Amino acid sequence: MISFDQAEAAGRIGVDVADLAGYVELGIVRPDADGRFSPSHLRRAGLVKSLVDSGIPLDGLATAIRTGQSALSARSS
Repeated sequence: MISFDQAEAAGRIGVDVADLAGYVELGIVRPDADGRFSPSHLRRAGLVKSLVDSGIPLDGLATAIRTGQSALSARSS
């Protein structure tokens, strides 16, 4: 399976490594046990970046994800 280290993942998402580390700290994305990120992690983090860039507060978004108010994942019906 394809996976990326933190620097590669941050570059692909278009954020600084520190920003990606912040997403991890806030519980928005969780790398695997080896600290690597899958393509689905990158999609989630990219969506978060877009939402933050459009004015959604990161802390509020992180709270919504942690509490289950927003999963930021595709679900089949």
